[in-house]
Amino acid sequence: MKNRHFLNKNWQVFLHKERKTHPAFAIPQKGVAATVPGTIHTDLFNAGIIPHPFYDMNEKDLQWIDWNDYRYECRFDLPAGLDLKQSIFLVFEGLDTIADISLNGQKLAETKNMFRSYRFKFNALLKEKGNLLQIIFKSARVYGQEYRPEIEQMSSTLHPERAFVRKSQYAFGWDWGPQFATCGLWRPVYLLQAECGIKAVTFDALAFLPESVKVKSEILLWGNVPKGSRLEINLQIEEKSGRQRMYRKTLKRISNENGVEFEVESPALWWPNGMGRAVLHKLEVALFDKNDQLLARDEKKVGIRQCELVTTEYGEAAFYFKINELPLFAQGVNWIPAHAFLPEIKKETYRRLLEMAAQANMNIIRVWGGGIYEDDYFYQLCDELGLLVWQDFMFACSAYPEDDDFVAEVKAEVEENVFRLRHHPSIILWNGNNENEWIWHFEHPGLVEKMPGYRLFHEWIPNWLNQFDPFRSYWPSSPWGMDADPNDTNSGNRHVWDIWSRWVDYTEVENDQSLFVTEFGFQAPAHYQTLKKVIPQDRFLAQSESFEWHNKQVEGNERLFRFLAGHLPVVTTMADFIYLTQLNQAFALRACLGYWRLCQSRTMGAIIWQLNDCWPVTSWSLIDSELRPKLSYYQVRRIFARETVFLRQSENNIELHVLQPHEDQPHEVKVVGLTEDGKAVQELFFKEIEQFYSILPLRLPKESVRSHSVLIATLYDRAGKRIARDILNLKRWKYLNLAFQDSNLRLVAENGLWVECVNSPCFFIEIRHPDKNFLDQGFTLLPGERQQILAEEEFESVLLDEMEIFCLNRYLQ
Repeated sequence: MKNRHFLNKNWQVFLHKERKTHPAFAIPQKGVAATVPGTIHTDLFNAGIIPHPFYDMNEKDLQWIDWNDYRYECRFDLPAGLDLKQSIFLVFEGLDTIADISLNGQKLAETKNMFRSYRFKFNALLKEKGNLLQIIFKSARVYGQEYRPEIEQMSSTLHPERAFVRKSQYAFGWDWGPQFATCGLWRPVYLLQAECGIKAVTFDALAFLPESVKVKSEILLWGNVPKGSRLEINLQIEEKSGRQRMYRKTLKRISNENGVEFEVESPALWWPNGMGRAVLHKLEVALFDKNDQLLARDEKKVGIRQCELVTTEYGEAAFYFKINELPLFAQGVNWIPAHAFLPEIKKETYRRLLEMAAQANMNIIRVWGGGIYEDDYFYQLCDELGLLVWQDFMFACSAYPEDDDFVAEVKAEVEENVFRLRHHPSIILWNGNNENEWIWHFEHPGLVEKMPGYRLFHEWIPNWLNQFDPFRSYWPSSPWGMDADPNDTNSGNRHVWDIWSRWVDYTEVENDQSLFVTEFGFQAPAHYQTLKKVIPQDRFLAQSESFEWHNKQVEGNERLFRFLAGHLPVVTTMADFIYLTQLNQAFALRACLGYWRLCQSRTMGAIIWQLNDCWPVTSWSLIDSELRPKLSYYQVRRIFARETVFLRQSENNIELHVLQPHEDQPHEVKVVGLTEDGKAVQELFFKEIEQFYSILPLRLPKESVRSHSVLIATLYDRAGKRIARDILNLKRWKYLNLAFQDSNLRLVAENGLWVECVNSPCFFIEIRHPDKNFLDQGFTLLPGERQQILAEEEFESVLLDEMEIFCLNRYLQ
């Protein structure tokens, strides 16, 4: 069996070639200690050479780091248990990015793709004692700019030199992320003693029969497999009844590519979140030699499910997924790398973010093409949580080269990552790139086929996938369709960026006719405590240079003010400004998602930009970099709930929409109105709901509508428990005068912590604590109602004095 020894200690990093420096930050000639996995920026910070890159505007003073070359060195003895007479490999799981590798003064290789792993046999260069491994990382910026003549031909947003480097594109700076084009060993490096091993294990459903499913696994091997070796494959299936059944097969005549098929009876299927259980089965593969010695072993969790991308229906354009033959309304979010410095992403971060996505009733995650092919653990969690994955290849917002060397790198990258990830039931689509054709179309209308890189996404990658993964759908780009404009509403999927980015208000969403939305969003600042850590106290102001630096969109801060002024009072003290702008983001997502969810006869997907952040910033995220949810997160969770209620104002009447999936459990819906003076609540509508889906037009007399400022619809179960609530303001909030006194809203410690509303409705309540995240925020209470306040972690009632309560009423009087 393989013998693996990690080389994660005794690393030093040195300045190898100096092109740019900063007089305040000097790297000592003797070098500094390095962390592996790690990055140059975190190594310099840990050594005390640079300040924290996220604090204030330090990013600006640290740009010199990107332009230099660095040498990483590790001295090691041959570990006990490794035999120089047998094959020893040096394995790099991730090198970022342009690297020259040498051992004991002899060059091993040059690499230029951070999305690939590398394995080198190097017995002849190894010594028992005193080995020196050196890796010289060349500046990715300098490398990219060496292609200056070709750069001029590119249509690229943000630092066009990045298109020539197979590196995470966001590292060069994005409209939500800092500019740190870092380098280093970003994934593990180790010594491996083995003659052969398991390269990849796939798992796919071939055919669904009335009482069984035919499945196939391919086992790819590497190295010199000894004669007489065999493969043993064990597949443990959970049946629909819950019973476990084991299927076993042995392959005695094996090669580097091996296939085995099973017909499994009545397997429990894998379902997306909200549609059923995400059932996983166990697949074990073991390679033995003729003497029964174990040479290699792999274990996968696999799922059985059908998936179809529907792009035409009844002779008309469509775009949606069918899972196990049922149509899916895709409700989800885009994912970006969870840290600007990739090795800083911990397993707990992956789990927390993805669990929060599932808890918000999401069923799909799009892994955006400017980041990375994520860690195996990310996809394992998506499998467990029932989160479908729309997987981009790593290209974003640019044209790309088509020379032989670049295409060969891309092919190797695609092959490795497809075979690494293909067994995951969560992955339903490979997508060529993010916005490349759409951006090219802006500058070259009608000439998308002339875009450099077009053949990558429309010819080469789909052809490679016919070999690497013929079981999943492929889509060339996001957005893409069959029309001249890649972002047309008539076909394919769309990015809806007129709202926010082109200064269009979210109320205009009702003009949208998209079939499937893979990007849209609305900005809000990070949590108050998150930003307070990185912005100096004297600059903690809504229009300070430091606060605006932590918003990377051009005129992003101006948009915060523009759209806030359109809907809510503009208050610029930071605690209030963050509350109000986060609330406005929640309003925007409520308007858009509510509209698209009610338009499922046409629109069959809404994927928010974005779930997470990579540093403390004002952005489109629902959850900030400290894993603190914004108010929008809780609003999205309510909108995506299976049982929910919507109020909409049309030209002639008020419409009440009730989504109630449990036909055998009748609910009740009540609508109350708040009088114009904000003092009294009057019941306007009450009805028992028994249907799965209802649209109940409320044709209120004009006089009645005029006498109310806000309508509040609440869905109750038969026991009177509040299931869902929606609020419709008949005038813009900023025009309303809501009666409010501090005594109307209070925290009560009584068998736990409660918030209680006394005399008049309290809208969009948020409770803040310096260290606690609460399980619900942004809720509305009617007079006499109370809600328990639960935190992610238990807390004592003595924390009451440390809490602040915000609600919209305070600003509307």
